[in-house]
Amino acid sequence: MPGEDGYGLLVKVRGQQGESARLPAVALTAYASRDDRIRLLSAGFQAHVPKPVDPEELVTVVAKPRPNGSSPLRPVPNRPRASRAAQLPS
Repeated sequence: MPGEDGYGLLVKVRGQQGESARLPAVALTAYASRDDRIRLLSAGFQAHVPKPVDPEELVTVVAKPRPNGSSPLRPVPNRPRASRAAQLPS
């Protein structure tokens, strides 16, 4: 995304009013370490798929229900908004 990163986009989406603020988010990124995954999930992404993307993994992440029967990409519950600085990678 030229001129924007996923963290910035997610902050904008979460800052909106209504249902659009609760859209699920999947991070598709070349940052694939354990720490990167933790940082992405802590920032509010519901899933992390490292690049290069395996199409089967992406389909699984988007479509496959979790063990408790819920969708992995259900809308995000309303929660207090964190500042952008708290969500940026270090």
